[in-house]
Amino acid sequence: MASRFGNGQQTELSARFFQKLASGVPGVLFVYWVSLEGDSHRCSFISEHVQSLFGIDPSDLSDNADPIFAMIHPEDVDAVTESIRASADTLGTWSYRARLRLENGGFQRLIARLSTEFINLGFGTIDQCIDELLRSIGMFFKVDRAYLYCFSDDYSVMTNTHEWCRDGVPALIDTQQQVSIEDFHWWQEQIEGMVSGSRVVFIEDVDRLDREAAPERALLQEQGVSSMFCVPIRVRGRVTGFFGVDSLRQRAWRLDQADLLIIVSGLLSGALERNRLEEELLNQSIRDPLTGLHNRRYLMPRLDEMLGRSNRHGERFALAMFDIDHFKKINDSIGHLGGDYILQRFADILVSQTRSMDVVARFGGEEFIVVFSAVEHGDVRQFVQRILEAVHEERFVFNDTDIPVTVSAGVAGIEEFVDQPATPDALIARADDRLYMAKQAGRDCLVDASGTLRI
Repeated sequence: MASRFGNGQQTELSARFFQKLASGVPGVLFVYWVSLEGDSHRCSFISEHVQSLFGIDPSDLSDNADPIFAMIHPEDVDAVTESIRASADTLGTWSYRARLRLENGGFQRLIARLSTEFINLGFGTIDQCIDELLRSIGMFFKVDRAYLYCFSDDYSVMTNTHEWCRDGVPALIDTQQQVSIEDFHWWQEQIEGMVSGSRVVFIEDVDRLDREAAPERALLQEQGVSSMFCVPIRVRGRVTGFFGVDSLRQRAWRLDQADLLIIVSGLLSGALERNRLEEELLNQSIRDPLTGLHNRRYLMPRLDEMLGRSNRHGERFALAMFDIDHFKKINDSIGHLGGDYILQRFADILVSQTRSMDVVARFGGEEFIVVFSAVEHGDVRQFVQRILEAVHEERFVFNDTDIPVTVSAGVAGIEEFVDQPATPDALIARADDRLYMAKQAGRDCLVDASGTLRI
């Protein structure tokens, strides 16, 4: 971003907001300022990645941007300067591809490429990008394994989430799921060092590990590891796991090996931070904020998927629509906060009485939908009956007042659609019609293709 201010005024962008924005971008995000006369320039804001990628202290650039320009290839400096001037004059977007002079050119080019891939990654492609990073880093440093682990919240369990292995090297990822570190006391100390001091763990020779690391030494020898590095990964300032590389033979590591792996760790941390933010945004868009259940935006595509599988493979499923009886009277008697409490408690009942493969959603107001996967007609009736019975058994108390609550349900199965195409709307409409029939039958019951079942 290029900008001009004759009086030296900085852009009206808070440093706090900029750093929060920049933390989710693996590359270098910056705001560049140049005076009207062109005799001074600086980066009024620049992300911390400039330190790890180029070894330049961000604070040095707040007064003078010369260190950045000193990295540009001499043959490209004039063209870069002219492109910035044109951007400032026209207030147009600035973009220019230039060569950089770097002491560690091969590694920096690799990091630049990987940074670009992470910046441009589409939602849902983080795993592929991490796999490519591990492969690229493994090949560049000529190691035998490169991997990523995540920790449980209490750091008592670790899981290998991604792994690259050189040809002929056995993979470990399947044996490294939900690994308890309770008996690995030396490794617990290393994790504490990662968490408290961002310490890099370097084992130069596994065979020479101290006596107190005997369990760790035995495990690493079993895995064929001779030497290794592990670097902490931070997301939102918290160590969530580590990135590591293994060598199955004794080797001479680079003197700057730890520093270079820290740069890779920073790249991974930024990408994982961005992915976490995107997942949170997606989750917010498909969840009902009151009950935490999925909403209609999530439900409808899932119904399309299930219909597709049913058409291709004959998979059976059924849809049940639930409605809390006399909900308007409940709201009128105990207020909307009380009504919210009833909705939340009923949502909890639905979750507790259904399986992980079922889809539970709040459809709107006091209406809820459950899609039961891989079930026969008789099974669905039992599932819905069990939910209505659970409502009977539940005690709803708001402000020390017992609230009588019952629920009605209408059920429609995919096997009923023989003479007409099954669509999400058609399934919901049939279940809704039967829910209406349950209301007409006196509420507190379910209606399906077999008729009415009262609890």
